[in-house]
Amino acid sequence: SEQWSAACAADAAKEVCKSSAAAAKRHELRIMLHTGKSKADTPYLCSVARHGLQIEVGPTPQGLLRGDVIRTTERALRLALEYLEMMNKGHAPEPPPSVKVFVDRGKI
Repeated sequence: SEQWSAACAADAAKEVCKSSAAAAKRHELRIMLHTGKSKADTPYLCSVARHGLQIEVGPTPQGLLRGDVIRTTERALRLALEYLEMMNKGHAPEPPPSVKVFVDRGKI
């Protein structure tokens, strides 16, 4: 919807205005789908609920804190929660007709 698009654009503008050029870097959104696997095969927090959500931004080496990645993760979480709130109030925007999704095929 136009309201959702405007909210996302305003949020992005705030990030650019208040941060350095490095912090304004955008990380590509990738959606990963885990289907047909038991909870034992996917022992992640997001698999505990009926409809789990996992936000992972990176790549980032273990033990390293990157400000731009933290801000992107916080933004993704905030936007997800805002969307869920809009959905619960009956004002959720229509999803796009198609979305690129990555499917977990297991270990190679």
